[in-house]
Amino acid sequence: PANQTRVTFDYVGSFLLTFSLATYALAMTMGRGSFKRLNVILLLLAFIGIVLFDFSQKRIARPLIHLTLFRQPELRNGFVMSALVTTVVMATLVVGPFYLAVAFKLTTTQIGVVMSLGPIVAALTGLPAGRLTDRCGATNMYRAALVVMLVGSGAMAMLSGHFGLPAYIVPLVIMTAGYALFQAANNTAVMQNIAHEQRGLIAGLLSLARNLGLITGASLMGSLFAASSVHQIAMPDVVGGLRLTFAVATGLITLALVVGMDSQVGRTKLS
Repeated sequence: PANQTRVTFDYVGSFLLTFSLATYALAMTMGRGSFKRLNVILLLLAFIGIVLFDFSQKRIARPLIHLTLFRQPELRNGFVMSALVTTVVMATLVVGPFYLAVAFKLTTTQIGVVMSLGPIVAALTGLPAGRLTDRCGATNMYRAALVVMLVGSGAMAMLSGHFGLPAYIVPLVIMTAGYALFQAANNTAVMQNIAHEQRGLIAGLLSLARNLGLITGASLMGSLFAASSVHQIAMPDVVGGLRLTFAVATGLITLALVVGMDSQVGRTKLS
């Protein structure tokens, strides 16, 4: 019908966002553990792409992403916290197998059993995490979850090398339980007051934040562990590498907690 407004697709914005994400992913994964000139160039290109994307979104009637969304503290902080937390969680997945193999001489099967404890704990925590979030409030629970993760990460950094394998398993379980609770609470906090037509977009942005954290964690935390474990066959070096890695992880969770404390309880519904 003639009275219907034609909806156009934001091809320029889609290209710039894809270009920025692709160059960032390549910058964080290329180089085989070393950060070279190509990585710097790719990061610079990613930054330029994001700047151009921001410029394009402000000058189009129907942008791919309404950047005004990020003016709302609960949304903005939720995305930042999600990226920081998944960066830390990825460290357990990337660093853990190497540490277990070198420090404790575990077989592949034994490493798999230890690493499977994380998903099992997450699955068992999912239902009570949802109920706690509904009962105590999303903001309170994601802050509590970050405190739990902070305890687990700090224990991993301080206790490793002192009490054998339990010093790795117990903090891992604590961190995973905290992460499951954080996911439930943070997703609820971000989504609960979103207008129906915006929920798909916000869910996609949350997924993007998690994936950016996973990419960053796999490269940054893995490189940090490798650099601090100079001699991979010597247990003291591997223990030191794990301690430094999770000391940094503890700092990232602390930063996420600071960001979470800045969130406002009251939110206005998106139109």
